[in-house]
Amino acid sequence: ILDSNPTTGYHWEVVGDLDKSVVEFVSKNYKADGLQTTGSGGKDVWVFKAVAPGEATITLGNYPPDASADAEQTITFNVVVK
Repeated sequence: ILDSNPTTGYHWEVVGDLDKSVVEFVSKNYKADGLQTTGSGGKDVWVFKAVAPGEATITLGNYPPDASADAEQTITFNVVVK
């Protein structure tokens, strides 16, 4: 779960490739904190599925509205599936 504010054009995306032999992307859903108006925030709820034992890295980047820009913030999760 990540803080998010898509009303400003910023959005979270997976950075790079997932090791799909270990984890798969399932879904991403936005939950507004209240009324969804310009500038109001909320949460992005990301769901991944473990598919086999192993280790994987999931990196998410927060991108500005300009599609050609790099992520302004990244967060990395190290996943161990047993």
